[in-house]
Amino acid sequence: MIALVRAEILKIRSVRSTLIMLFVVVGLCLVPAVLISLLVGADDLAVMEPHDKASVLLVGVLLSETMLAVLAALVITGEYRFGTIRTTFLGEPRRVRVFLAKLVTVIGLSAVMATVMVTVTIGVGSLILNARDVGLVLGSGQVPRLLYGTVLYAIVYAVIALGLGTVLRNSAASIVLIIVIPWIVENIVAGILSALHHGSWGRWLPFQAGQRITADVSGESVLGDRLSPWAGYGYCWLWAIALCALGAWFLHHRDA
Repeated sequence: MIALVRAEILKIRSVRSTLIMLFVVVGLCLVPAVLISLLVGADDLAVMEPHDKASVLLVGVLLSETMLAVLAALVITGEYRFGTIRTTFLGEPRRVRVFLAKLVTVIGLSAVMATVMVTVTIGVGSLILNARDVGLVLGSGQVPRLLYGTVLYAIVYAVIALGLGTVLRNSAASIVLIIVIPWIVENIVAGILSALHHGSWGRWLPFQAGQRITADVSGESVLGDRLSPWAGYGYCWLWAIALCALGAWFLHHRDA
């Protein structure tokens, strides 16, 4: 298994477009944080709660997480597109082991990249805010959970993307769904449910449930209509596990 994971890492390192995408991911999360820190009025920033202030700085990270998810899908769909999946299976006929190696690689890569994104974004943003005398207190309230929760959400997002890519085996279709479902479809469905006075049903939308891990729940009632942060995150993982299990089953039973 270790050799398979090393092989997957080598595949990622040896593709120039993948490395370029990783640098773009970091830049995509950093630029909005710098612009927000410099351009938003100091008075507006001063009255914001620490959680809200950190959330504003992390706006670019949400876009970068989508890029990481796209990269996770390409880990499997790219091999189908170029036909290298046959070579991979010749080297290791046990296809489920190949999928597990890809899963470990995706989890590790997304965890490392998300940690770098959050650290760089908050670090640079905090320096600028401190220079403007509207510093961010990282240990205040629920800010710590926002920071590590952003990393945890990036991981489950990438795992869902890998599972979806394994099921579909098509790069274009996987990328479209990875972007459209969390950013457009779930928001439309949530809006329709709210208009029909069934807004509480929106708690079961997988990506919105997963993002609860970063939510500020200090002002929510105990009997609210939303899942708790950890319950929502765990529910999102159920979707990720189901997609990965389905993808592994397809991988084992379908022709390459």
